[in-house]
Amino acid sequence: MAELLRTRAQVREVYPHQLELAMHVNAGEDVFCVAGTNMGKTLVLQSGPIAAQARGEKGIALMIVPTKVLVEQQADVASRRGLRARAINQDTVRNARLVGRDLFKELEHGDDIRMAVMTPSMLNESDMKTLLRRPQFINSVRWLSIDEAHLVGQEGIFKSGYLSLLNMRVRLNSSVVWVAATATATPAEAVSMALAFGFHTDSYINARYSVDR
Repeated sequence: MAELLRTRAQVREVYPHQLELAMHVNAGEDVFCVAGTNMGKTLVLQSGPIAAQARGEKGIALMIVPTKVLVEQQADVASRRGLRARAINQDTVRNARLVGRDLFKELEHGDDIRMAVMTPSMLNESDMKTLLRRPQFINSVRWLSIDEAHLVGQEGIFKSGYLSLLNMRVRLNSSVVWVAATATATPAEAVSMALAFGFHTDSYINARYSVDR
C-alpha cells in the first residue's frame, strides 16, 4: 500500500498517518480524519479507489467538495493519480454536452473504477437523482468521501448542503465506505460533525493528527 500510494501521489514517501488510514479504508472501515493543512488528507480520501483500481476491481467513488473550483481541482488531482475522475458541476456538464458527451453516463457505465467529484448540491440535480434511483448504479457506489467536512458544523452558505449528505446514508448501501476529512475541528467538534454525517458511534475510525499552524 505504501508503495502504491507513493507512486500514485508522486512523492518520495507517504506519511505514516496516510498509510494507517488508507489501510483502514481498504479494510472497509469508515474514517473521520482531522489533520493539519498540507498533511495529505486528499490522498486518504482517494486511497480506497486507488487500491481497488490496482487490484483490477470496478466501482464508483463519489467525492464531495464545497465549490466548483475545488471540484475541478480535486478531479484533476485524482486524474493525475491514475483514476478515471470526472469533475461534475453545472459548467462541466453543459460544456460536455456541447461536444456530445454525457458525464453522468460516463460515470454510470464502465468495468473500472470511476470517480465523480461534485458539490453537495449536484447530488440533488435531476440527472444525479435519476442515477441514485437505479439499483445498478447504487450497487456500484463503493466510497463516499467528504472534503472540508467542518462545513457541516459552521454557519454559512455551505452548511445546508453538507447537512443534506446525511440523506445519502439512506440512499446508498450500508457497505459504502465513508471518509471525511478536515483541518478545522476540536475533538468535540469532530465527534459532532461525524454524527451529523451519520457516522455510527464506536464503529468508525476517529483519527486526529497535528493541526498546529
